[in-house]
Amino acid sequence: MHLHSSSAARPHLSQHHWVGPLIARGASATVGNVYEPYLTATHHFDIIFKALLIGYNFGDATHVALPYLSWQAAAFGDPLYQPFKVSHDVMLKAAKQHYDPAHDEAVILREVNRLESGGFKFSAMDMLEKVFAQHPSPALSLALSERLAADGSEAKARAALRRFAQPRRVEPQQWAVYREIAAKLIELDQPISAVEIYRSILDDGRLNRSYRKVVLKEALNPRVGPTPEERTAWRETLDGIIEQERIEKERAAAAKAEREAAKAKEEAAKKAASSEK
Repeated sequence: MHLHSSSAARPHLSQHHWVGPLIARGASATVGNVYEPYLTATHHFDIIFKALLIGYNFGDATHVALPYLSWQAAAFGDPLYQPFKVSHDVMLKAAKQHYDPAHDEAVILREVNRLESGGFKFSAMDMLEKVFAQHPSPALSLALSERLAADGSEAKARAALRRFAQPRRVEPQQWAVYREIAAKLIELDQPISAVEIYRSILDDGRLNRSYRKVVLKEALNPRVGPTPEERTAWRETLDGIIEQERIEKERAAAAKAEREAAKAKEEAAKKAASSEK
């Protein structure tokens, strides 16, 4: 979510404002404003999140978080979307009994964050290390590495990331976490390992143009160490994308100007015809 006066001005467009791009990039639900609502008439994000966390569905959460109805704010997504229908305590108990990597990774990370925010840093670290030892995953390795590095244990931090530093194939839903792993590897002076991750993502045919542009910019970081030939190829690809976007932007602007000119001409003709009568 992003608070902006015209975040939902054109929600059907994936490259403009905020709502359209968020939905296009996988957001399950979001809110926005079709025109200037004034701050007092916008959704209260804190209320939305609190409502969702205690089990409200998205429709009800956005409803109670909006001071005025039938104004400029709108909600986008399934109103029955209910991400926390089951309480955290129930999910945590189930995860400890029968761990499911597809769902329980997020439960463990949430519990780690909860423990840390409550001042139980060592309990949080103990849980994270134990779960990672039994059920290693990219997200858990990143969380563990970040905490180890913060404590000054950089060798252990690098070791936590090592098994995920040379992925053969990264699924789209994990591109973001692998990019974070690459950034962490660069921070830990492991640029060669970071390159392997960028290669794996950039070689994936499922990568769309806009996301490829983002990954290329990261991969061309001076601290990353691809081969000279690879760096040149990546730079040429990035420049090609930027040039293509420039051309498309110019064409769109020209088409808009043409439509506006035609509309103005039509209105002038109508006005002239009206004055003759």
